[in-house]
Amino acid sequence: MEEQTKIHLISGLGADRRAFEKLQLNPRFEKNHVDWIKPMQSETIEHYAKRLIEQYQISDGDIIIGLSFGGIMAVEMNKYLSPALTVLISSISTGKELSTVFKLIGKLKLHKLVPKKRLNKPNPVNYYVFGIDTEELKEGLDRIISEGDPDFIEWAIDVMLRWKNNEKTEKLVKLHGENDKIFPIKKTYGDYIIKGGSHLMIHNRADEISEILNHLLKSYA
Repeated sequence: MEEQTKIHLISGLGADRRAFEKLQLNPRFEKNHVDWIKPMQSETIEHYAKRLIEQYQISDGDIIIGLSFGGIMAVEMNKYLSPALTVLISSISTGKELSTVFKLIGKLKLHKLVPKKRLNKPNPVNYYVFGIDTEELKEGLDRIISEGDPDFIEWAIDVMLRWKNNEKTEKLVKLHGENDKIFPIKKTYGDYIIKGGSHLMIHNRADEISEILNHLLKSYA
Protein backbone atom coordinates (compact mmCIF):
# COMPACT_ATOMS: atom_id res chain seq x y z
CA MET A 1 0.00 0.00 0.00
CA GLU A 2 1.30 3.44 -0.95
CA GLU A 3 2.26 5.54 2.06
CA GLN A 4 -0.03 8.53 2.71
CA THR A 5 1.36 12.04 2.61
CA LYS A 6 1.18 13.59 6.08
CA ILE A 7 -0.57 16.88 6.77
CA HIS A 8 0.44 18.54 10.05
CA LEU A 9 -2.19 20.97 11.39
CA ILE A 10 -0.99 23.70 13.79
CA SER A 11 -3.66 25.74 15.57
CA GLY A 12 -3.62 29.35 16.71
CA LEU A 13 -2.48 31.04 19.90
CA GLY A 14 -4.44 29.68 22.84
CA ALA A 15 -6.40 27.36 20.56
CA ASP A 16 -6.25 23.62 19.96
CA ARG A 17 -7.16 21.02 17.32
CA ARG A 18 -10.84 22.00 17.52
CA ALA A 19 -9.95 25.01 15.37
CA PHE A 20 -9.83 22.64 12.38
CA GLU A 21 -12.92 20.58 13.18
CA LYS A 22 -15.07 22.02 10.38
CA LEU A 23 -12.51 21.47 7.63
CA GLN A 24 -13.26 18.64 5.20
CA LEU A 25 -9.93 17.52 3.79
CA ASN A 26 -9.23 14.75 1.31
CA PRO A 27 -9.20 11.49 3.38
CA ARG A 28 -6.26 10.19 1.33
CA PHE A 29 -3.97 12.29 3.53
CA GLU A 30 -2.81 11.27 7.00
CA LYS A 31 -3.72 14.15 9.31
CA ASN A 32 -1.60 14.91 12.37
CA HIS A 33 -2.64 17.57 14.89
CA VAL A 34 0.35 19.38 16.38
CA ASP A 35 -0.68 20.32 19.91
CA TRP A 36 1.18 23.05 21.76
CA ILE A 37 3.80 21.93 24.27
CA LYS A 38 4.98 23.77 27.37
CA PRO A 39 7.59 26.40 26.48
CA MET A 40 10.87 26.41 28.36
CA GLN A 41 11.89 29.47 30.33
CA SER A 42 13.04 32.25 27.97
CA GLU A 43 12.79 29.82 25.01
CA THR A 44 13.20 31.31 21.54
CA ILE A 45 10.60 30.65 18.88
CA GLU A 46 13.30 28.97 16.77
CA HIS A 47 14.12 26.48 19.50
CA TYR A 48 10.44 25.82 20.21
CA ALA A 49 9.78 25.12 16.51
CA LYS A 50 12.62 22.61 16.47
CA ARG A 51 11.20 20.82 19.52
CA LEU A 52 7.77 20.57 17.86
CA ILE A 53 9.37 19.06 14.76
CA GLU A 54 11.12 16.44 16.87
CA GLN A 55 8.14 15.62 19.08
CA TYR A 56 5.68 15.24 16.21
CA GLN A 57 8.17 13.69 13.77
CA ILE A 58 7.55 16.26 11.03
CA SER A 59 9.69 15.46 8.00
CA ASP A 60 10.85 16.81 4.65
CA GLY A 61 8.15 16.29 2.05
CA ASP A 62 5.27 16.58 4.54
CA ILE A 63 2.60 19.29 4.29
CA ILE A 64 2.13 21.87 7.04
CA ILE A 65 -1.03 23.93 7.54
CA GLY A 66 -0.72 26.67 10.16
CA LEU A 67 -3.53 28.82 11.52
CA SER A 68 -2.76 32.31 12.88
CA PHE A 69 0.16 31.87 15.35
CA GLY A 70 0.42 28.32 14.03
CA GLY A 71 1.30 29.84 10.66
CA ILE A 72 4.15 31.79 12.23
CA MET A 73 5.35 28.53 13.78
CA ALA A 74 5.08 26.80 10.38
CA VAL A 75 7.36 29.47 8.89
CA GLU A 76 9.90 28.85 11.67
CA MET A 77 9.74 25.10 11.01
CA ASN A 78 10.66 25.76 7.38
CA LYS A 79 14.08 26.87 8.58
CA TYR A 80 14.80 23.26 9.55
CA LEU A 81 12.66 21.39 6.99
CA SER A 82 11.76 21.31 3.31
CA PRO A 83 7.99 20.66 3.35
CA ALA A 84 6.23 19.77 0.11
CA LEU A 85 3.82 22.62 0.83
CA THR A 86 3.19 25.10 3.63
CA VAL A 87 -0.23 26.76 3.89
CA LEU A 88 -0.90 29.71 6.17
CA ILE A 89 -4.49 30.56 7.14
CA SER A 90 -5.17 33.96 8.75
CA SER A 91 -1.46 34.38 9.39
CA ILE A 92 1.71 36.19 8.33
CA SER A 93 5.02 35.04 6.87
CA THR A 94 7.38 37.84 7.98
CA GLY A 95 7.71 40.22 10.91
CA LYS A 96 7.12 43.13 8.54
CA GLU A 97 3.50 42.03 8.18
CA LEU A 98 2.70 42.68 11.85
CA SER A 99 0.48 45.71 12.34
CA THR A 100 2.04 48.96 13.56
CA VAL A 101 -0.01 48.67 16.77
CA PHE A 102 1.37 45.18 17.50
CA LYS A 103 4.92 46.34 16.81
CA LEU A 104 4.49 49.29 19.20
CA ILE A 105 3.02 47.08 21.92
CA GLY A 106 5.97 44.70 21.56
CA LYS A 107 8.55 47.50 21.55
CA LEU A 108 7.11 49.15 24.67
CA LYS A 109 6.40 45.74 26.27
CA LEU A 110 2.85 46.83 27.06
CA HIS A 111 1.68 43.21 26.87
CA LYS A 112 3.73 42.54 30.01
CA LEU A 113 1.27 44.70 31.96
CA VAL A 114 -1.56 42.18 31.49
CA PRO A 115 -1.72 39.74 34.45
CA LYS A 116 -1.13 36.14 33.38
CA LYS A 117 -4.36 35.03 35.06
CA ARG A 118 -6.32 37.27 32.66
CA LEU A 119 -4.83 35.80 29.48
CA ASN A 120 -7.25 32.89 29.20
CA LYS A 121 -10.36 34.75 30.34
CA PRO A 122 -13.18 35.57 27.85
CA ASN A 123 -13.12 39.23 26.87
CA PRO A 124 -15.60 41.24 24.76
CA VAL A 125 -12.65 42.75 22.87
CA ASN A 126 -11.92 39.27 21.52
CA TYR A 127 -15.32 39.15 19.81
CA TYR A 128 -14.47 42.27 17.83
CA VAL A 129 -10.91 41.45 16.80
CA PHE A 130 -11.71 37.82 15.96
CA GLY A 131 -14.76 38.83 13.92
CA ILE A 132 -17.29 36.95 16.05
CA ASP A 133 -20.77 37.38 14.55
CA THR A 134 -22.80 34.49 15.97
CA GLU A 135 -23.57 33.13 19.43
CA GLU A 136 -22.12 29.77 18.38
CA LEU A 137 -18.75 31.33 17.54
CA LYS A 138 -18.80 33.38 20.74
CA GLU A 139 -19.37 30.31 22.90
CA GLY A 140 -16.76 28.33 20.99
CA LEU A 141 -14.11 31.04 21.33
CA ASP A 142 -14.83 31.50 25.05
CA ARG A 143 -14.48 27.75 25.60
CA ILE A 144 -11.19 27.46 23.73
CA ILE A 145 -9.65 30.55 25.36
CA SER A 146 -10.72 29.55 28.88
CA GLU A 147 -9.08 26.13 28.44
CA GLY A 148 -5.81 27.58 27.14
CA ASP A 149 -2.55 27.38 29.08
CA PRO A 150 -1.73 30.89 30.44
CA ASP A 151 2.02 30.10 30.44
CA PHE A 152 1.95 29.21 26.76
CA ILE A 153 -0.28 32.17 25.85
CA GLU A 154 2.03 34.58 27.67
CA TRP A 155 5.08 33.16 25.92
CA ALA A 156 3.43 33.06 22.49
CA ILE A 157 2.20 36.66 22.66
CA ASP A 158 5.69 37.82 23.60
CA VAL A 159 7.52 35.99 20.79
CA MET A 160 4.88 36.96 18.23
CA LEU A 161 5.06 40.68 19.05
CA ARG A 162 8.87 40.56 18.78
CA TRP A 163 8.99 38.34 15.68
CA LYS A 164 11.65 39.60 13.24
CA ASN A 165 11.67 36.94 10.53
CA ASN A 166 12.41 38.32 7.07
CA GLU A 167 13.34 35.08 5.29
CA LYS A 168 11.27 34.00 2.33
CA THR A 169 9.52 30.66 2.81
CA GLU A 170 9.55 28.40 -0.25
CA LYS A 171 6.43 26.57 -1.49
CA LEU A 172 4.19 28.81 0.63
CA VAL A 173 0.51 29.61 0.01
CA LYS A 174 -1.53 32.09 2.09
CA LEU A 175 -5.28 32.17 2.64
CA HIS A 176 -6.35 35.45 4.20
CA GLY A 177 -9.60 37.14 5.17
CA GLU A 178 -10.52 40.50 3.71
CA ASN A 179 -11.72 41.67 7.15
CA ASP A 180 -9.00 40.15 9.36
CA LYS A 181 -8.46 42.58 12.26
CA ILE A 182 -5.56 40.69 13.87
CA PHE A 183 -3.43 40.68 10.72
CA PRO A 184 -5.01 43.33 8.43
CA ILE A 185 -4.81 42.51 4.73
CA LYS A 186 -3.31 45.96 4.02
CA LYS A 187 -0.18 44.90 5.96
CA THR A 188 0.06 41.40 4.53
CA TYR A 189 -1.27 39.58 1.46
CA GLY A 190 -3.22 36.53 0.41
CA ASP A 191 -2.74 34.18 -2.52
CA TYR A 192 -6.41 33.46 -1.87
CA ILE A 193 -8.36 36.34 -0.33
CA ILE A 194 -11.65 35.35 1.30
CA LYS A 195 -14.15 38.14 0.68
CA GLY A 196 -15.63 39.26 4.00
CA GLY A 197 -13.49 36.71 5.86
CA SER A 198 -12.50 37.46 9.47
CA HIS A 199 -9.62 36.08 11.52
CA LEU A 200 -11.84 33.13 12.47
CA MET A 201 -12.99 32.41 8.93
CA ILE A 202 -11.81 28.82 9.36
CA HIS A 203 -15.06 28.34 11.32
CA ASN A 204 -17.70 30.31 9.45
CA ARG A 205 -16.14 29.94 5.98
CA ALA A 206 -14.92 26.36 6.43
CA ASP A 207 -16.57 25.05 3.23
CA GLU A 208 -14.85 27.68 1.09
CA ILE A 209 -11.49 27.14 2.77
CA SER A 210 -11.82 23.35 2.49
CA GLU A 211 -12.44 23.68 -1.25
CA ILE A 212 -9.31 25.79 -1.71
CA LEU A 213 -7.19 23.45 0.41
CA ASN A 214 -8.35 20.34 -1.45
CA HIS A 215 -7.56 22.08 -4.73
CA LEU A 216 -4.02 22.83 -3.48
CA LEU A 217 -3.59 19.28 -2.20
CA LYS A 218 -4.51 17.59 -5.50
CA SER A 219 -0.90 17.48 -6.64
CA TYR A 220 0.18 15.62 -3.49
CA ALA A 221 -2.58 13.01 -3.14
